[in-house]
Amino acid sequence: MHFRLNATIEVDQVGNGLAVQTPVPIQLAHRRGQWQGLCEAPPVTTPMFDNLEEALIACAEQVAAELQGAVAERPLIAGRITPNDIPKNVFR
Repeated sequence: MHFRLNATIEVDQVGNGLAVQTPVPIQLAHRRGQWQGLCEAPPVTTPMFDNLEEALIACAEQVAAELQGAVAERPLIAGRITPNDIPKNVFR
């Protein structure tokens, strides 16, 4: 039997002083008695595994590594703003 199971995983992205949980849609494909994890963005394809759990874990780990690599490559865009950073009389 050949079929695909659609799922969404949440991946932690840590960088620039922030931690964000990002939902990522994945597919787990069952072919010839084995499972394979697939993702379109970021592009990830795992090897074939004998059980669903191994394929899910491998796919989640690869997706997390790809997304974390993207965070590490981004420059710091926004810093942490506190009330002390806002000049007085700005909101008149």
